[in-house]
Amino acid sequence: MTAPVTAPATTPATAAQAVRLVRDGARRLVLELGCLGLLVVVAAAAPLGRPTTGWSFAAPALAFTAHAVLGVVVLVEAVTLALRSLPTASGDHVSLPVVGLAGAIVAVTAGAISLAWGPAPVLAVSMAVGWLTATTAYAGCWHAAAVALGRVRRVGRPRVR
Repeated sequence: MTAPVTAPATTPATAAQAVRLVRDGARRLVLELGCLGLLVVVAAAAPLGRPTTGWSFAAPALAFTAHAVLGVVVLVEAVTLALRSLPTASGDHVSLPVVGLAGAIVAVTAGAISLAWGPAPVLAVSMAVGWLTATTAYAGCWHAAAVALGRVRRVGRPRVR
């Protein structure tokens, strides 16, 4: 006698569960991308050229290090979300995570080049455009998944009673 074939534990049982995974992943990425932006502001606000001591000396280096590490985490989660969105294969649930992944790849690549060869204005602009693209795409994905789950009403549509 053979055991019945069941789906693996990581496979969502229903389409709603798959959309929830996409929604949760997009929400987490929006929050992480917001933290990335705050870390850049903290690091860039440090006084340059003035002697500092204590935490005011270490804060910019720690903020840039945390920014780089969180950037890699975002890239890994962006790949995971793009792969998780494939089972839902309908409209924005697939295209927006892929656009967000492209933005994350652009931003992380520009950051890695900046670390390797030094900062340049074109790299700063590339990182900003990639960050803005990824943040916008994941916010849209989060909203589209919430609408698909019935958590948010589409704007402009009357309620059906």
